[in-house]
Amino acid sequence: MKVQEPIIKKVEYKDFFQNLEDCTNGVFESLKSDQQIILESQTIEECIFRKCDFQNIDLKDVYFMDVIFENCDLSNQRFIKKSFGRVIFRNCKLVGTTFFDCSLRDISFCDSLSKYINFSGCKMSSMIISNCDFSYATLEENVFHNIFVDHVNFSNAEFVKLNLKGIDFSSSDITNVLFERNMVEGMIINYSQSFELVKLLGIYIKEEEDFF
Repeated sequence: MKVQEPIIKKVEYKDFFQNLEDCTNGVFESLKSDQQIILESQTIEECIFRKCDFQNIDLKDVYFMDVIFENCDLSNQRFIKKSFGRVIFRNCKLVGTTFFDCSLRDISFCDSLSKYINFSGCKMSSMIISNCDFSYATLEENVFHNIFVDHVNFSNAEFVKLNLKGIDFSSSDITNVLFERNMVEGMIINYSQSFELVKLLGIYIKEEEDFF
């Protein structure tokens, strides 16, 4: 499956802290702030962020369109009712990051550490999650359309009140994932993963040695 990649026509290297009111068409590298900075009512558009640490940069009131994050730390950011369109998170850290009631369209998470990431209430369309650690993630009351996952660690994640029909988990780790019985119909798994889903039925599968 393909998603639309960010459309970035012309950018120039900028000083992020001197362009807080106009974060567009820029390349920003090695950001780090010793003081708390809050971005309010902004759209970050056609930008590339490389090796940036957002721990003291609050992005909660920001919309994102045509943005690439590479080797960035966005851990514990809280995005509430925001829109993300054509955004790539590549080799990023998103531990404990929350996307609550957000709209996510044409999004790629690649090679990223995203433990405890939370997508509660999100509408997710055309999304690729590849080679990521999504252990202990929360996906609740989501609307899915064209979601592709490949070699993702979903161990101990929670999938609640959402339809998983057509999503292929066969290359991923779903150990101890919380699934709801009425939501797994039509999802795609491999043979060994079937033992995880059998737990939903309260069935115990005996090993061969149990017969002797």
